[in-house]
Amino acid sequence: MSTSQHPSAAASIHTERAEAVREFIAQARRLAPDAASATREQLGQVAALLEALGRRRELFPKEAFAVVPGRPTAIYRLAEDLDGGHALYLSLGAPGKAQPPHDHTTWAIIAGVQGNERNEVYARERSADPLRDVLTHVQRVDVGPGSSIVLGPEDVHTIELVGDEAGAHLHFYGLALDRLHGRVVFESTAGGSYRTFSPPAAIYHARIPPQALQDELRGAGEIAVLDVREAGRYARRHLLHAVPAPLWRLEQLADRLVPRRNARVVLVDDDETLAHQAAAKLARLGWTDIAVLAGGTDAWEKEGRELYSGTNVPSKAFGEVIEHEKHTPWIDVDELHERVARGDDIVVVDSRTPEEFHNFTLPFAHSLPGAELLYRIGELAPDPKTFVVVNCAGRTRSIVGAQTLIDAGIPNRVVSLRNGTMQWLLSGRELAYGRQAALPEPGEQALAAARPQAAGV
Repeated sequence: MSTSQHPSAAASIHTERAEAVREFIAQARRLAPDAASATREQLGQVAALLEALGRRRELFPKEAFAVVPGRPTAIYRLAEDLDGGHALYLSLGAPGKAQPPHDHTTWAIIAGVQGNERNEVYARERSADPLRDVLTHVQRVDVGPGSSIVLGPEDVHTIELVGDEAGAHLHFYGLALDRLHGRVVFESTAGGSYRTFSPPAAIYHARIPPQALQDELRGAGEIAVLDVREAGRYARRHLLHAVPAPLWRLEQLADRLVPRRNARVVLVDDDETLAHQAAAKLARLGWTDIAVLAGGTDAWEKEGRELYSGTNVPSKAFGEVIEHEKHTPWIDVDELHERVARGDDIVVVDSRTPEEFHNFTLPFAHSLPGAELLYRIGELAPDPKTFVVVNCAGRTRSIVGAQTLIDAGIPNRVVSLRNGTMQWLLSGRELAYGRQAALPEPGEQALAAARPQAAGV
């Protein structure tokens, strides 16, 4: 529909489109607050707003909205209420695309973005045969950029893209397409027999090509990349910055992962088989700036971009960078065991959450979550001569925690436990289970020391 965008321009287009759609929906709700019973007068006012949105053709670039190869049409969801009301779509079609006479069973407003969609509108009347109705032509309305048509629930119309230009039109409905199960299509423009027909087989959402997503990830803008596959498939191969959010749990996870409804969200799967379903869920729950990675991780990998295995990859990589750059000191489980056994002046702190500590821990460790290490360490190790060891289940939070205390400048010797409780268990030693975390509250002296240390970090 439009020429290719420069990466920075493409990144701003999605933000402008999301804002424009949000504003349109907000105004439409004000003008027609009850979608089920909107009046013609209200719909006429909404139509003018939809025409204005359609004039902003640059908001609907071909990189994000394209006809699916092998199909003459494609429908993209732009917005939809949780109850299915105020449903906005972008409908695309190749030149010559046509639909036989059909109704909507709800009101509909169509406004042009590109191309000319010819609407022939008919009135429906009953005949003596209960299985055959009569259609009478009422009017012809050509809908192009800057124009629109308003259709009532009982109106019947045909559509045809006339001319050589592909079509792009905004369709605004009182109820979402996939909830309109009573729609009928007629055998001819004269009417005759009719049958119900199914909702569209697929409703898509704006796509983002792999290169554009990579550009956004390298930019300064806020973005959430959610991988909607099962956790096992995610762990085998995923984008570095993608966070697991399986489709079946998405409603439970979305608020925690992306608390702001207008934040940029990109959904990822293998090949788009799940991501559009996930996008539909988020759109209905109120997220407004949603895209699907075009071609999924398969396309990302095919273009030569790297995929990663495992979980929590960015944080683990961060820990490795810290250890490499700052030479964070460590001890292994054998040395720790020897020091504890001979009664050295040593304090071992587990930097995981209290819940993780409760599940399993070293028998002699104290629970001290990473974010509170500096706050509480003065109570556990008030003597500068006490040797402090930071552990976690593996190594990342051990490294980060130990280096935090070192950078804070506490007077104690501090090290991380190499490979944590995992290595302790693999070495044949026992872990403790079910211990309660007793977090020490710092006194005035410990707090006085911790404040300047925290400022230093």
